[in-house]
Order: sequence, then structure tokens, then C-alpha cells
Amino acid sequence: MEIERSKNNDKPKKNSSFVTAIRSEINPAVAALISRDEASEGNAFLYFELSRSFRSKSTGNTGYSKKLFACNADAAKEVVERAAAWIDAHPEAAEPGWKAEAKVHPGMVVAS
Repeated sequence: MEIERSKNNDKPKKNSSFVTAIRSEINPAVAALISRDEASEGNAFLYFELSRSFRSKSTGNTGYSKKLFACNADAAKEVVERAAAWIDAHPEAAEPGWKAEAKVHPGMVVAS
């Protein structure tokens, strides 16, 4: 299944919404961001994207990137496996109006 993208092909459609983030315990700068979206046929689904936080050495500014390096391989593998497991365990999270539980699990940030 292909995820529908907006015209700029970088961001999910506007009707997608953030659900939660799974941060790596190996390297907390690497995370899988889980979101929900709806296919043109109306089927709701969950997907995840990888992200890495960084601090610029030249400016000191912080930011996020989808670019990962060889040194991020173990952390990326960890968050991919954990994000897939989370999605498998929470299929109801794809439905519109679903709210995250107040309880925060280790390595997880719950959306409000």
C-alpha cells in the first residue's frame, strides 16, 4: 500500500495526524513517528517515519532530519521493530477520534 502524499511529496496529506513517537533506547536522537491517515477509499491506517534530532556544530541550532547514518543503524532497527509492534498492538489507533491513554510507556511520548 502506498501512502498518499501532498503535492510537495515530503509530507503526508493534511488529514493525517500524529499519534505517538517511539524513541530509541540505544540513541534517543533516533525516533519513529507514528501517524494515522486515510486512503482515498476511506480506509484508515497507521504508518511510521524515522527521524533523527541533531544539533548544528556551526550554529548550535537544533533540528530534525530524515537522514540517518551508519552509526544510527542499531537505533533505527530498534525503533522500526518497536513501532511495528506498537502498530500491531494498537490497530484501533487508526480510527478517527482515537485518543492515546494517559499512561506513558518507556520510550514513548503520548500525543495529547
